Amino acid sequence: MFRAAPPPVDSTLTLRARVYRRETDSHPPIVRLAAYSLREVIFVRTKCFVRETLADTKKAAMILAADLVADPALVVAQDDFFLSIRNHAKTRVQQGNARKHELTADIAGTRVALASFNDHHWHVSTEFAFDADGTVVSGCTEFGLKRWLAAMRQAGTLQ
Repeated sequence: MFRAAPPPVDSTLTLRARVYRRETDSHPPIVRLAAYSLREVIFVRTKCFVRETLADTKKAAMILAADLVADPALVVAQDDFFLSIRNHAKTRVQQGNARKHELTADIAGTRVALASFNDHHWHVSTEFAFDADGTVVSGCTEFGLKRWLAAMRQAGTLQ
């Protein structure tokens, strides 16, 4: 992602990717897709900027969700990107530090994340070596458009 060219500090970027999972567990299709497209907005700046931007996007998403879907909720979450024993420790750290939040709604009797808000701290800037002095952090926001549409259809607000 950033190995060839690190992002400029004080930037807001968008990233598009295709994600593939190889899992044997059976999940309802809307909950864990085997393959999907991802579009996220990444904020690269100071810790204060990233926290404020994430707070603003959470607030805006909740306002939108309150008008469009039934029973939205903002919850502390963990990144179950790939289900594995190794990721179990990451899960506990994310929950304990409240660095990941999800905007959830009910779809066909299952709570599903419509959006994700992640405070990476130094994880990304360290991993991709674009933080020379320990001041650059990042965060991101993702919206699951298929899930928003399914929740809106269920709530009767899709017209």
